[in-house]
Amino acid sequence: MTRVEQLNAAVEAVKVAERHWSADPQLGPDVPPQFLGEAVTRLHETCQAGVCPTSHIGLNNAVVTLFAKWREWETGQEVDVATNAPLPRVWNALRAVYEAREKLRVQLPPPPKHVSALRKEGTTDEQICKHVYGFRSRDGQTVDDNSDFYAGPLLTADGQINFDNLEKEAAEPHSVIPKDWIHPRQRKRLEDAGYFDTSPAVH
Repeated sequence: MTRVEQLNAAVEAVKVAERHWSADPQLGPDVPPQFLGEAVTRLHETCQAGVCPTSHIGLNNAVVTLFAKWREWETGQEVDVATNAPLPRVWNALRAVYEAREKLRVQLPPPPKHVSALRKEGTTDEQICKHVYGFRSRDGQTVDDNSDFYAGPLLTADGQINFDNLEKEAAEPHSVIPKDWIHPRQRKRLEDAGYFDTSPAVH
């Protein structure tokens, strides 16, 4: 398990605990059961146990706020005196954790269609090279939509169609473009969510 997976799993454990509470009418709707509080505590401990990946800083900050509000409820500060339930600020903090987690929820995108398949559909070579497998960029590596220059595996160094590579890829898929190739725009989203972070979990 990676550190990213560890943090994500800790949030999911809180969500599971909350669902169990909601599904058990004997526990009542107002006062959270002990096991939910324990899940919140474990989530906080998990976040504090090691270095936080850059992708999860927002989630970590939300967890810190949640833990503080939860403790304030437990010590009688954020409590509805009539029901002993947490005040809305506690639940808002919990929802903020869930929202931070959802922003990080990504799936590996399906690979683009092969050049030959795109051509059969009527996609032009320019569209294939500059848009399907290419992108606007200033440095040839990162996406920059304000640039007039295009980069990509089917383009030359000066942004023109590399017909040798194009025809080679059309005749033999993955001879130029690796099978696991991901468009830089999609790769950036995955990187922002920590998809490629292989830092090990902390125990």
